[in-house]
Amino acid sequence: GQRRRAAIAKLLVSRRPLWLLDEPTAGLDKASEERFARLMTQHCGEGGIVIAATHLPLGLDGAQALVMGETG
Repeated sequence: GQRRRAAIAKLLVSRRPLWLLDEPTAGLDKASEERFARLMTQHCGEGGIVIAATHLPLGLDGAQALVMGETG
């Protein structure tokens, strides 16, 4: 959890327009998952792009595109 939070903090201060994320909420508690989902939505609302591989549907409410795999 702490390492994941540190990685998220580093991402936020980097101000990069494109976020490539692999299981970004793994190891986070429910409140932190929801907070990060709001941050992803905010980032996109400000013109950023988020590409995430995840098993959880958090932050997909405002998604412009969604690709789902059946295996792997």
